[in-house]
Parts: sequence; C-alpha cells; structure tokens
Amino acid sequence: MQLNTGIYSHWLNHNIVMVSSEMTEIDDEVSKRLARRDWKISHVEKDFNKAFEILRKGEASVLVIDDTVESPASLVLRNQLNDPIALLTPTIVISPDHQKDKNVLKEVGIPEIIDYPMNPTSFTESLEFLLRRWSSDSFKKVLAARTLLVHGKKKLGLQALSQLIQNKELMPLVTPPLAQSIRNQSDSKVIEKLLLNGIKEFPRNIGIILSTIDFYINMAMPETAMKIVEAAKKNLGNPILMIPEQVQALLMLNDIKACIPLLETMVEANYMPERAKDFLSRCYYAEGQVGGFINAIGHKRAKYNEFHDVWHKKSGESA
Repeated sequence: MQLNTGIYSHWLNHNIVMVSSEMTEIDDEVSKRLARRDWKISHVEKDFNKAFEILRKGEASVLVIDDTVESPASLVLRNQLNDPIALLTPTIVISPDHQKDKNVLKEVGIPEIIDYPMNPTSFTESLEFLLRRWSSDSFKKVLAARTLLVHGKKKLGLQALSQLIQNKELMPLVTPPLAQSIRNQSDSKVIEKLLLNGIKEFPRNIGIILSTIDFYINMAMPETAMKIVEAAKKNLGNPILMIPEQVQALLMLNDIKACIPLLETMVEANYMPERAKDFLSRCYYAEGQVGGFINAIGHKRAKYNEFHDVWHKKSGESA
C-alpha cells in the first residue's frame, strides 16, 4: 500500500539522493520498505557536488550521506553550508561508531545520524522521524522557502527564510544561507550580527561557527577568525572539520609553523589527505623541515627538484 497522506504528502517529489563512495547498490529490503511508503533512492553519487546539483534541480527531496574515508560526512556537511538548497534539505548521515567527530556532525544543519552499516529498520525509522519533523508547521515553512529557491525565486526564498530567523529551533538551518546571501550584498555588519547572534544562541553549533570563521576569513580578519576558533575549542575540543579554517587563518597570519601539526592531523585522520599533504609539503619546505618535506612528497627526487626550482623562481632567488 502506498502512502500519500500525512508526513508523505507535501514534498516536491519522493526521491532520495545518496552520497556514497562505496555503496553502488541499495539493499533490496530498504528499497521495498521505501516503495511501500512511495519513496525511493533515485540517485547514488560518489561526488557530493553532483548530488547537490540534483537537489538544486529539484530532482530529490532528501539527502543521505554515507560517511566513508573517501567521502567523509563532515566534508559533505561543511559544503552544505555553502549551498542553501543542500543545507535546507532534510538529511540523514550514516556514520560508523569510530568516527571521531560523530557527535558534532548533528551540529551542521539539523541532520539525523544513524549507525553504520545501514540496516532496513533503522533507516526507515530514521526517515519517518525526519519526515515527521519536517512536517511540523515550522519546518514546512523552511521547505516552502527551499521550494522557492529550487524554482529560481531566490529573492522570495530568502525573504521567507529571513522571517524565520527569530525561530530558535530553525536558527542552525537559516543562519548560514542568510549570511551567505547578505555577504553577496556586501552588508558585513548585518552578517556579523546575524552570525554572532547564532553563536550566542547555539555555542556548540559547528555549522554556525564554521560560517562565522569563514566570514571573518573572507573579510581579511584572520585574528578575529582565530578568536572564534579558540572560543569554539572550549566547547567542542578541536573537531577535525574545523581544522581547514584554522589553517587558512594561520596562513593569512603567516604562522606557517602552527599549520604543520594541524595538517599532520588531517593526513593521519585521512581527512582530505591529498589536499592536506599538498599544503603540508609547502609548509615543511617554508620552515626548513627537509625531512618532513621529503616524506610528504613520497621521497621523489624529481618532485623535489621541481618544487625547489619553482619555489626559488617565485621568490626571485637563484636556484
């Protein structure tokens, strides 16, 4: 029996897009249970950018993130902060218990977190809870704003979101997209007030914190960005998904030495490892840590010579 009433009745469509670097086929029992509810996993994408594009086109109404080494959930969630439609999409994260930052994942937007591996019962129960939550009057208004954005009515969508900013329950969802839209209008004081009010209400919400740090970095205010980082550490420790922002701010402050242990942590945790290694090799070289540099480039002499020549050419020194 298909269900088209209640929590199943007010969506653009009943499609789910999944981001997974490992899963290529959906469990038959999961598919059957979804079909009984008139839903389906319509797309499985390895690249979260492709999944976000599907959401922007209005081809799916729910996002599922499979937390893997190749595509960590924290990376996908942090990129949702820069994509209003993706952030305003009901989201489920499937995460293993050994995930170091599992407890803070729920603080980027308002996702549902379930344990890995995905099993039919926990997944369908989580989906039903998610749909029920987003069927409340407050969340229906978020979905209405999201629908306007999907249909290209950006101004109306953002106006609808701005009317929800005083709703404390919705603040983690509506603050980042509103801040980003206002940034495009260069109204920095309004953005700053919006973000700081969000942190005041939700001091542990890593989504609002990351948006605030990113704002100060883009405003060329790395010292202030680091103040937000240090304040966040008191509440959250130092979650790995906050490290890239720290590295950006420290590089702007020319504190290259402080970047090295942070980038090493990213490499050890296999979190954006190739990008981290790229920056790490440069930091090692800049700090004269030749041993670390050689390890970072995989002991490749040709690569060392190439790096050496480019470095000295750009610095105006003789190689």
